[in-house]
Amino acid sequence: MSDQDDRSLSDEATFAGRAPPGRAEVSLSDERTLGGADAAGLDTVIDDIEVVDLEARYTIEGTLGQGGMGAVLLATDRRLDRKVAIKRILGEAARSATAIQRFLTEAKAIAALNHPNIVQIYDYGRAKDGPFLIMEFVDGGSLAQRCKAGALPLDEAIDLACQLCDGLAKAHDAGIIHRDIKPANVLLSRDGLPKLTDFGLAKAEASDHGMTMTGAVMGTPDFMPPEQRRDASEVDARSDLWSLAATVYQMVSGRSPKIIRFDQVPASLTGVFGKALEDDKAARYQTAREFRDALKTSVRTASVSVGPLVEGSCPSCGTANDAARKFCRGCGASLVAPCLSCSETMAIWDEICGSCGAKQAPLLESSRAAMAARQAEAEGLLGDLHFDGARTIATELQAEGHPKLGHLREWAEGFLTKIDETRSREATRAAGLLQEAAKHEQAHDYQSAITALQGVPVSLHDERLPQSRETVATALYRVERLQADAKRLEAVVRKRVAAKSFNGLLPEVEELLRLWPEREDLQRVAFQLIERHERLISFRDEAMTAARELMEAHEYEAAVEKLAAVGEEVRTPEVEELQATASGLSAEAAELKAAIRQSVAGKNYAGLRETVEHYLSLKPQDAEAEKLRQSLLAREKRLEDAHQEELRLARELMGAASFGEAFAILEKITGARVTRDIERDMHLCQSLRLLQAEACLETRTAGEKAAPQPAVAVRYTEALESIGARDRAFDELEQQRLQRRAKKLFRRKLLIAAG
Repeated sequence: MSDQDDRSLSDEATFAGRAPPGRAEVSLSDERTLGGADAAGLDTVIDDIEVVDLEARYTIEGTLGQGGMGAVLLATDRRLDRKVAIKRILGEAARSATAIQRFLTEAKAIAALNHPNIVQIYDYGRAKDGPFLIMEFVDGGSLAQRCKAGALPLDEAIDLACQLCDGLAKAHDAGIIHRDIKPANVLLSRDGLPKLTDFGLAKAEASDHGMTMTGAVMGTPDFMPPEQRRDASEVDARSDLWSLAATVYQMVSGRSPKIIRFDQVPASLTGVFGKALEDDKAARYQTAREFRDALKTSVRTASVSVGPLVEGSCPSCGTANDAARKFCRGCGASLVAPCLSCSETMAIWDEICGSCGAKQAPLLESSRAAMAARQAEAEGLLGDLHFDGARTIATELQAEGHPKLGHLREWAEGFLTKIDETRSREATRAAGLLQEAAKHEQAHDYQSAITALQGVPVSLHDERLPQSRETVATALYRVERLQADAKRLEAVVRKRVAAKSFNGLLPEVEELLRLWPEREDLQRVAFQLIERHERLISFRDEAMTAARELMEAHEYEAAVEKLAAVGEEVRTPEVEELQATASGLSAEAAELKAAIRQSVAGKNYAGLRETVEHYLSLKPQDAEAEKLRQSLLAREKRLEDAHQEELRLARELMGAASFGEAFAILEKITGARVTRDIERDMHLCQSLRLLQAEACLETRTAGEKAAPQPAVAVRYTEALESIGARDRAFDELEQQRLQRRAKKLFRRKLLIAAG
């Protein structure tokens, strides 16, 4: 595959978001990470944010507000069929690093929070004309508008304040400080639910990103704590509590907190405001929950009468009874109670215990204060949606049996009902969030699905919600896993594209597209990878055809090189087998050539011709090897001619009974030329030479008596006849023997005749 093929892919702006018109041809590894004509003019703080077409999902219906830096638009989310508020930074502010930083800080800060008393951020990002927030639309106006009519009823003000404490506690738990709490930044829903908004000045305690410079002053003066007026870098969670206390002061007094007058608030709250508005942060309430519980306790304690009872008066119904009665004649309630110190029974209207002398009034006041704190704690737990903890405390207070604390039973019964109602309401809301998350998941918007599911109280995560087929915990686990898989794959694809490592990348991009099918940048990458894959297949097929032709031409090394260039992702067993065959033949030819050179250098020609011919079957075009083969053939012919001459001479000598000389000639024949016939002749020469020696000796020493030819001589004669040989020396000896025998016979006849 050519370098140009890879370059066409690696120049692509991967993850450039939804490409604007005319940008589809941009290539994959261009260093731009944003589409759009204005990307170069933006600070790098948002360079990694996808460019989003808001109109693709939202229908803009109007403007809710307009400011110097941007606007808040009313829109409908067509995916979820709900109203949303879209906050925009526009114009020059959209290109200001500081404005963008603060805007994104607000987005990230609030998006991480999901609480009924905080305006929810559904999404944030960047459109082609600047960044945006998709926010919960709250249609009940602001607390500032509500306060224009004057002071709020005390119960309503404290209830709103406690809910704001709950929301603020959620933010502080996440390490986020609001830094601009005031009535204008509290929105009210139609049913009166307060929601903190405008975290534009929010600071994440763990990472301020250099936004807050020492000496800078940020916030709204009338609601700004002393330390924030001096230096914005000194603020912490306790600074928010000062601002919230100033906001509560305006709710209960109807006056601006620019000048705080404690005589304008109920006496039960002066201590709370005194502590909450301390100049020294260490002297204030240290947490939002502590401030909330103090507000609840103060109101609760003030609402309970601690005055003495008239003797005989029933604390439950007020009926006058005889002092000796133990139960009310009107309602049947008990008129005796245990001493709050020693627990001995005493009349309920007695102020001093007859058994231990303890005064009941201060003990009762202390008990009521402790119980009020427990009530506040239970209400705080309910505010945090810890239903089981709130129920435990309410059940405990419901069981309180002291007649002078009977108000607790009434409160507990109502509070238990409130717990059930709140739980039911939250379960219904949670079911809606679960359905909302399912729509986001179906649209492959996993972060929005996670955000929706995180809005469900943890206490409801494992419950089966109305009209829901799965629990929130199950859905959250699945969506978080999908998002994690998508993020992991995106990181892998980014890294591999940056490294121009495209082999095997297509399956990962296709898997990522399965998770994010609407990502146009990924679609472009997949299309280019498919084209690249097709080119690789075409190159592979051409390489295999060329390799086969090269192998037929005995060019194995070139075939191996051609096949080695085939990309790993398109290699098949057929490619591997062909390359292995070519590589094996190349290696075999190289080994044979080396062996031939070694044999020639060592003048070891035995079997060399066969090796050369094997090599030439692999490399027939090697002229040097062919020349060597011809030389070896000529040499072998010469050797064969000499061999035949030796055999002829040996057999001629054997025919002349020169067995020793014949054996000496045959013995010089070595290697493959030693055939079975030669071995037989050599064996025959040795045996006949021995037999010859014995026969000659026997014939030479034979006596003159008329005996037949000696046995050994007979065997020797027969052996000579069997091979067609003639031993002239033996014949002479035999002739001599016969002559001696004839002479002896002649003398014997003469003697017989003379006798």
